This record gives sequence, C-alpha cells and structure tokens, in this order.
Amino acid sequence: MAGQAAAAPLVGAVFRETEGNPFFVEEVYQHLNEEGKLFDDEGRWRTDLRVEDLDVPEGIKLVIGRRIQRLGKESRQLLTMAAVVGRGFDLPLLTALGDDEDGVLTALEDAEAAQLIRSVSAGRVPRWEFAHGLIRQTLEGMLSLPRRQRAHLRVAEAMEQVYGDRVERQAADLAHHLYQAGAAADQDKTVRFFTLAGDQAADSGAFDEAVRLFDDALSTLDEEDPRGRATLQARRGQALRAIDRTGEAVEVFQAALDDLEELGDTAGLAEVGEMLAWTLGWAARFDEALSVVDRVLRLQPDDVTETRCRLLLVSGAMTSTQGDPAGLSRLAEAQALAEASGDPRLVGTVVARTAPARFHWMLARDIVETAQTSLPAMRDSSEPWDLADLLWATASMLWMTGRLDGARELLDELEPLADRLGHTNAASAAWGLLLTVDLTRHGDIEAAEKEGRAVVERMEAARLVNTAMRYRHLGAVQFYGGDWAEAEASFRYAMEIERLPSFRGSSDGQLAVLLACAGDTTAIELLESVDLPSPGRPNTSGKWAALSASVQVCLELGRLDEARELYPLTLDALSTGAVFGRDFSMWEAVAGMAAAAGEQWDAADTHFQTALRQAEEIPHKIGRPEVRRAWARMLILRAGPGDWDRARALLDEAIALYGTLGMPRHLDLAKGLLRSL
Repeated sequence: MAGQAAAAPLVGAVFRETEGNPFFVEEVYQHLNEEGKLFDDEGRWRTDLRVEDLDVPEGIKLVIGRRIQRLGKESRQLLTMAAVVGRGFDLPLLTALGDDEDGVLTALEDAEAAQLIRSVSAGRVPRWEFAHGLIRQTLEGMLSLPRRQRAHLRVAEAMEQVYGDRVERQAADLAHHLYQAGAAADQDKTVRFFTLAGDQAADSGAFDEAVRLFDDALSTLDEEDPRGRATLQARRGQALRAIDRTGEAVEVFQAALDDLEELGDTAGLAEVGEMLAWTLGWAARFDEALSVVDRVLRLQPDDVTETRCRLLLVSGAMTSTQGDPAGLSRLAEAQALAEASGDPRLVGTVVARTAPARFHWMLARDIVETAQTSLPAMRDSSEPWDLADLLWATASMLWMTGRLDGARELLDELEPLADRLGHTNAASAAWGLLLTVDLTRHGDIEAAEKEGRAVVERMEAARLVNTAMRYRHLGAVQFYGGDWAEAEASFRYAMEIERLPSFRGSSDGQLAVLLACAGDTTAIELLESVDLPSPGRPNTSGKWAALSASVQVCLELGRLDEARELYPLTLDALSTGAVFGRDFSMWEAVAGMAAAAGEQWDAADTHFQTALRQAEEIPHKIGRPEVRRAWARMLILRAGPGDWDRARALLDEAIALYGTLGMPRHLDLAKGLLRSL
C-alpha cells in the first residue's frame, strides 16, 4: 500500500495489533495515513510511531463493536475491566474485579466463544488474552475518561489485594494503572512503583524502557520535592549512560548534583558526583571529571572514610589515564583508607576500580595478583559495574603475562555481563581482547583482520573513547598479514584519534616498526617525538610500547649503539611481569635484541631461549617465527663457531612458519637474512 518497504519495528507493531488480519491491517494503515502518522515531510516512514498508543480506526471499531454487543451486559462489563488490565489477564485478578468467580467464568466463556479472547494458560493459574490488541483498545475506548481512570484505580487496588507480598514483581503494570488513574491515585505510591519498575528494567538490561519509566516517575513527582527529583535523575542518568546517551546522562547527573548541593545532602552529593565523574572520564573529559571530584570532596565531612576513598579512586583513575604518576599515589591512598576501614567490600571496590587505572601503567603482575583475591568477593558484591571493570583489566593483564586460558575464561564471563549492564567500555574491551587472545593462540590472521574490522566499526558506531586501541590492533594484524599500506593507514588514524594520554607512543611505535621493516629511515624521526620509560619510576603503557618499538627499529635499521643503551630499560619491562607488548612482540625477545646490540651474547642467548620456550608453550603462534628471525640475526652478528649454521636452521624454520601463517612480507625479511649468509 505504501509503495516502499516499511521498517521492521513498524511491521512488528502493526502485526502485534492486527495479528495479520488483512482487514485490520488495511484499516490501521488507512487510519494512520489519514492522521499523517506514517510519513515525514519527505515522504519517508517516520521512526517515532507507536501504533499501540493510537486510537482504533472507526472501521475496526464498528466491526469489533458489533461482536461485543452480542455479549450480555455483565459479560461486556467484565470484559471492559479486563481490557483496562491489559492485553493479558488471569482469573484471580478478574475475580477480584468481578462479583463472583462463577459470574467471571461465565463471562469469559461467552467472550471466548465469540472469539474475542483466547486461553493462554501455561501454568496452574488460568490466563487469557485478547484475540487482537485492537479488541482491547476498542473496549477501553468505550469508557469515558473519568470512568477509565476509576477503572484503572480499581485494577491497581485489585493487584495489591491479589498479589500481596509479590506485587513488586508487577511494578511496571501497577505503576501504569496508578498513573492512568490520575489524581485519584496516591502520588507517592505511583512514583515508588515507577521507580521500582525502572530499576527492574535496568537490572534486566532494558535500559530504554528504564529511561521511559524514570521519565514517568519524574512527571508524577511533586515539583516541590528536589530530593526525590535528584534521586530519580541519578537513576535515569545511569540508564542513559548504559545506552550511550552520554551527553544527556552528564546533564542529568549535573542537575541532580545541583539539587543535592542546594539541599546540603553530602552523602547523595558524593554518590551522584562519583557517577558523574566516571561518566565524564569514560568520555575522556578528564579535567571536568577531576573538577567534579574536587567540588564534591570540598563539601564532605573529614570523617567519612568510604566517601573519601571512593572519590580518591575516581581522581586517581582519571589522573592515571592522563599519564600523571600522581594518580597512582591517590590510588594508593584510597587503598590504604579501605584497608584501614576493615571493610572487605570496600577493599574489593578499591581493587576493582584500581585495576583499570593500573592497566594504563602496564603493572601486569600487580593487577593479576590482587585480582586473584578480589574477584570472588566482587562476584558476591552488589556492584556488577565494578566487577566488569575488574574482569576486563585482569583479562588484559592475564593475556599480557601469557595466561591465555585464564584470560579467555574471564572474557567469557565478561561479555554477557557487560551487555546486560550496558557497560560499553567493558564490552568493547572484551571485543578487542577476544580478538587478541585468539590471534595469539591460533595465529589466524585472516580471521583476525575480519573480526578486527568488525570491532572498530562497532566502536566507532558507539563513539567509544578507546577506539584508537582497536585501530592499533587492526593495524598489527594487517602488518603481520602483509598489507602494509592498510596497516600504515590504521596506525596513522590511531595516532590521529588517540584520546588517552597514557597510550601516547603506542601507535607511533607500531608505525615506526612497520616503516623500519620497509627500510624507511623516517622511522627514527617518528620515535624522536615520543617519550621512553624513565628508570625506577612508574611508566605509562605508551612509553613501554615506545621502548619495544625503539629496540626493534634500531635493530632493523642497524643502529646498534642506540639499541644497546636501551637494554636496562627492557629489563625493567620484564620486571613488571609482562610477556607480551601491545604490538604482540615478546619482551624477552626485545631484551635479547638489545643485549645482542651491546654484544652481551650470553644474556641475549638466554633471553631468546626463554622467548622461544614461551612462544611454544603459551602458545604464541606469530611469536614463534618472529623470535627465530630475531635470534638468527643475533647469531649472524656474533658470527661465532657454528652460529651461521644455527642461524640458517632458525631462518629455515621461520620461513616455513611465516608461509603457514600467511605472513609474506615477514617471510621476505627472513629470506633476506638467509641470503646474507
């Protein structure tokens, strides 16, 4: 009828209302078209249409009305009350609304015989539903507004009577009936059930529905209740944040914060301020997040340990992400406060919130050790958002320390949890880490590139702050797969969009390695613009990545004197417990390269032996030929008795592995070394 394909949600809505009855479909279409509800000014389908909220077309009313009139008066009255209840209804509730059970059953039998309703009982309680949603709408539409409001109030009262202690399970329906009852319903009760229904929707992952329910609660709330408004706004902000409406969430949290500050509610101020600060941080608005923390801390009493602890966590995390080691000091202060409190729940929260921040500093062993004791406690806590953060940070460090099985186990737990919570940052970490773990273990470059492209598309669609990291991973896959032009484009784009200061140097380093492997000496100039780690101090992930890249670039371009100077720093990297760098290189192999550049042959041999053993045992499929090529280059440099024969054997093995994995450009590099012998 429209001459163009309709969107699936609209088709679904029309089908739910008509169940495919051709007459009903046509009548609904014509009615909506005449009302101007179907198309926008450019003749395209509108996206904001809710068919179920519209009046029933007159043609359908006439047809359905004739069938309804064939019922007796009592049956019509009861069926009208059932229509007020909703599309489906059960016998206990209808009995509470009718005169007696026999009369109710007779009315239901008459309606079922007239094909107005049908039985859908699936358990011990008899249950029915209207044959078509339009029948229910027609019946309810026959009531005047005052009578309809009174009927909704009767239904709400009957629900409380019938369901008793279980009525909270029906929170959304009860809130709807109280709202539709108008001024006759208790306002506080209506707000309470809307709020409860919103919480239930959010807990089940239905965040769009939660936002709608909190909106309904706010519209019902007394305008002179700023405390209640702030509480609801905070809940609404959490739901908005979970569906990536971050800008709206920030505005909502800000409004709640202003209300609470005016009320002098320091506890509420701390809770909402923490939510707002984390939300700003996930959007890379770090300075704003720190400003919120400072504002809230100034208004807190000095003796509230948990509040100060949690706010220090936010401050430490935001500062750490910016690459400022002062953040680690604040995190340490928060941990000391938590441990002094003797509250295991608070200690668990600190560990959970600290782990992602420490992730930015490649404190691999530190995170893994603390997570072993904290994960069980966090699983039992009432803070699943923190659990999701702890899971992704721990999984990342388990991969980095070569424990692939442990990482995969946590990621299998994280994925459904992050999806349920609407925690897109944790979900995106899971997407990328699953790709990373699988590529490490299986070495399937083609599959990794396909999945890598899908991951960056999902992250760009969600406008996530850590998208640059996934472009780096995609670039690494393309680099190993031999598509160096695409890899260069991915690395350069990652550099362009990087928003996390703690990762600066990572993309530059990976691009420099690619250029050096291609014989391009501008790789050195690229690395001159990034910072290397400082000995004896905490260093960001970006600085460690720049170190790994610098060693590799110097070896590829024959700048041995510069590589030799970096050997002590590679030992510092190994002391963190990390096995892999973010570019999939192995730290033992990087240390072996630097040692070889300084002619520390025994140390280099030990590093390469360890790296090769790790690559075989973990396993690290791409690392296997890479370590062999690097070790062969060392043996060629040393040129001792039997070294060149050993180098040939290693290069033959590397060439075979490169061929199996589909790494043509690296295969050429290995063949070039072999020809030099």
